[in-house]
Amino acid sequence: MRLLLRSRLKRFIRWPMFRRLVVAVPLFGLALWIIVADLSADRAWPVAAFLLIGLLVLVVPPEGWQKFLSRVENAQIGPLGVGLRQEVEEAAEMAPPSDKGEGAADEWAEQAETVFELRMQLEWKLAFIAKHLLSSGGGVTYVTIGSLLFDGYLTETEARTATGILSARDEELKELPEAERRKFVEDAQTFLDGLRASVFWGQVKRVLEGRGEVKGEDIFLERVRGTGGRSDLLADADREEVRVIPILALEEGSDKLAEAVEAIDKGKLPRPRTKRQVIVVPDSSATERPERPDVQIVELSELRDTLEQPLT
Repeated sequence: MRLLLRSRLKRFIRWPMFRRLVVAVPLFGLALWIIVADLSADRAWPVAAFLLIGLLVLVVPPEGWQKFLSRVENAQIGPLGVGLRQEVEEAAEMAPPSDKGEGAADEWAEQAETVFELRMQLEWKLAFIAKHLLSSGGGVTYVTIGSLLFDGYLTETEARTATGILSARDEELKELPEAERRKFVEDAQTFLDGLRASVFWGQVKRVLEGRGEVKGEDIFLERVRGTGGRSDLLADADREEVRVIPILALEEGSDKLAEAVEAIDKGKLPRPRTKRQVIVVPDSSATERPERPDVQIVELSELRDTLEQPLT
């Protein structure tokens, strides 16, 4: 007990008193004001609350607050914990525009309303990714969230979100307030709507890093803000910065390619400005590529060769 008290005292002294007082004094002052104001008895409870908060700020070391906040962040309401809801919200914010209708005549047209419907969409999209985006001569027939994360096709936030959708249950979803329940489903749907485009973005980045089927030098520089929810990629092409724009355009009548070209034509691309922009589409794309000498549109397998050639 004595050692414990001594340890607490050392940690108490280690945190400068000035920081404690900056936080605690206003709370004590507010409590004192409530007392002096002679408020009614039913309003007296804030006095005790402010005094308690002030004492906690003075006594509890920073490590204690960090542990407390960490536990609050990971607090669970079934599988739908605070941490998961934050991951889903972040994944929705970084999601690219919806890729619905690309490469599949039949898919879910209606927005999901339950965790079950979200899970079914996710499993269908994972199967599509394996068969139509990642499949090559190697015979890829399935993927897992872990493999997509390991290979760089998903970010950690996206992987956590996908795993959370698979592990969540409708019983826990129903325990949330209606507004939070609706927001969770909407954010998860936004994430799923752009999942295939996110994986294709990861494919392009992987090729730039020299980690694709054709090995090569790592020419990836950094992510840069794009015109959609997902950022573009900056590559080093013979000491020249080139903006690489991944576009998941698969259908013959897809308008995504035209939108990407229009953004270049109208100068809507965010900084940094680059002399050269290359739009990348999947090898299986059936979208007609416009004959434009000033805009380069290439398939993924052509990307590295294109970047190695100087712009004429």
